Amino acid sequence: MSRNESYDCAICGVRHLCLASGLSTDQQPKLREITKNRKQVLAGQPIYEQEEAFSSIFVMISGASKAVVRQTSGKLSISHITLRGDFMGFQGAAYGAMPESQIALQDSVLCVISYRDLMAQIRREPVVGIQFHEAIARTSIHRQAMNLAISSPSADGKVRGFLHWFMQQLSMRGYYHHDFTLPLTREELANILGLRLETVSRAFSQLERRDFLKISGRRVLVTDSAALES
Repeated sequence: MSRNESYDCAICGVRHLCLASGLSTDQQPKLREITKNRKQVLAGQPIYEQEEAFSSIFVMISGASKAVVRQTSGKLSISHITLRGDFMGFQGAAYGAMPESQIALQDSVLCVISYRDLMAQIRREPVVGIQFHEAIARTSIHRQAMNLAISSPSADGKVRGFLHWFMQQLSMRGYYHHDFTLPLTREELANILGLRLETVSRAFSQLERRDFLKISGRRVLVTDSAALES
């Protein structure tokens, strides 16, 4: 179940990661008409569905989501996760339809930006276009960084790489990054890493035995970040 509300981006907690990041206080009100809509989505519910008609771009204000792609074989694959301040849905502009489903991992709040209204605003205020392209570039870089982090040929390296990437993402967003709760279940993490659930569990157990971290459910306490990163 989701709910739409109206909001002002001038008081938004992620404006420094969004379109307003490079705008002066006087310029920010120009965004109000295109960033005023908020959508609340409960954990487990879709933000949008694969092949849904493209009309809007979304920004994660709070919470997290997973991008799920249904392949022609019917298999569901998690391609990336979206965190606070990330943009999503912009790939739909290429073909007019969403190339993936975005499912909320936590109760989430999103900014909903009409693509048509955004393009009209960019024509009136070119600086908004600069901010938009910088914002989606940051999101794309974060996704690329995750893919590189989990590219290790070993299961241990993939798990360590993902944890290191996630810690970096938390740090960039101003969160404490040595004691955190993963938004993904182990099954979801195994999917995104391309590993079996049992393999991921063994990798976590090995990291605990080596005193790199302590795990309780989804909570992770990193006790030796230097060793984890190496």
